[in-house]
Amino acid sequence: ILLDIMMPEMDGYEVCLKLKSDNRTKDIPVIFLTAKTTEDSLKKGFECGAVDFISKPFKANELLARVSTHIQLKIVREILSETNLNL
Repeated sequence: ILLDIMMPEMDGYEVCLKLKSDNRTKDIPVIFLTAKTTEDSLKKGFECGAVDFISKPFKANELLARVSTHIQLKIVREILSETNLNL
């Protein structure tokens, strides 16, 4: 999930916390795509459960590479988890 921090009504931190507290969505990687990149913003985002940050304005190649990396990591985690259950 690509998520901005600064949104109307509910900010990205709140959305991320809701996603991570729901069993149906807790394992979906969240990447913040935002102009808000202070050290405190990054720390809070990771504490909420984000796996990465991409700064705006972003470069398409960087965005695609990071998304691809986190998809691959999720797949590997699922395979390892399944393998451990079968041991």
